[in-house]
This record gives sequence, structure tokens and C-alpha cells, in this order.
Amino acid sequence: MIIFSDAFVVGADVNIEAYPATPDYSLMNGLAGDVKVNAANDRVQAPTAGTVLRVRCINAACPTGNQQVTLTGVSSQATGVQTAVLVRCDPMVDNAYMMRINFDANALEIYRVISGVASLLAFTANSYTTAGTHTYVFKATGTGATIALTGRIDALADLTYNDTHALRLTSGKAGFHLYNFTTNTAWMDDFSVDDLIA
Repeated sequence: MIIFSDAFVVGADVNIEAYPATPDYSLMNGLAGDVKVNAANDRVQAPTAGTVLRVRCINAACPTGNQQVTLTGVSSQATGVQTAVLVRCDPMVDNAYMMRINFDANALEIYRVISGVASLLAFTANSYTTAGTHTYVFKATGTGATIALTGRIDALADLTYNDTHALRLTSGKAGFHLYNFTTNTAWMDDFSVDDLIA
């Protein structure tokens, strides 16, 4: 069941960490103002160029166990734009699982991020050559010895990975990641979190 969703409609630009009046998000890295809800486009954008930015959802409704995150985002190799989806974001430090398109490798990839350092867990070569807007879906289940991860872009095949490493992430909330070479080109919208309970 979808228990949290956001379409990011605002009357004026606002920092993501101050949105809404009782904030639903916090920065995992970066500085205040690096990620904004943009009023002109009603979506989340990164006005800061050349910085990897990760944001966690802190809304109380968001699950910390089983979860599936869906969002719309933009990725383009030509313009150096990247959107990624996060699950199991730590409430205090820059830890999470991340799924993204890697256009250099023409692949969908899943990473484990620990203290801001990303380790590649799984990838699949596919036809990820179309730059532009995509729908990202990333799921994490299990809280014990095995964390099952499943990622998908648009209607392409799923990428799965079972994490049994000592550093596996057994809890944490949903989030997203933005990176761009040019200000305000990376963006994310239509963010939703499903607790996977029918």
C-alpha cells in the first residue's frame, strides 16, 4: 500500500530540508539550499552543480523495513545529469542502497552506500541508451541475514541482488539522489513509498 507520496507543488522555491512547514526530508550530504523544491516546475531540482546530493525522507509514515520507492527522474550522459532512487537510508549518516542508470556502461546498477562511499553490488547490461525522463522503481525486503533488492527502470527487466554482507542495511527510510554538471538540470518528481502490505 502506498503510504507516502509527494508531487512537490509549491508557491515559491523552498529548500528540501525546510519542505513542507514540518519537513518531510533531510539532507544526507551537501549543504542547505543544495536541493530545492522548484515552484516553476513543481519538482525537486539541484541548483548546485558538480555535487552528489542524497536526500532521505523523514516523514513518520515512511516504513523502515520492507519498502518500494517509485519516482520520476531524468538521466542523460550527454549533459551529465543523474537521478537515482534510494532505499534503507540511515537516519543519521550517509548510508543507503542506491539504484541508477550508468550510461557509460549502458547498465542498470545497484550500490550499497556506506559513509558516502558507493560499492557496486549488481548490474545488468540493457538498452539504457535513451536520455530523458524515466520511471524508477526500487524495492528492499527483509530485515535479517538477507536483504533482497529489486530495481527497475521503465518497463525494462528487473535487476535483483541479495545482500548478505556484514554491512547490509537492515533498516532505514526511502530517499533519492541527484547529480548534475549544469545547475537545475537534475530533477526528481512524483515520489511515492509503498510499505508492501496489501
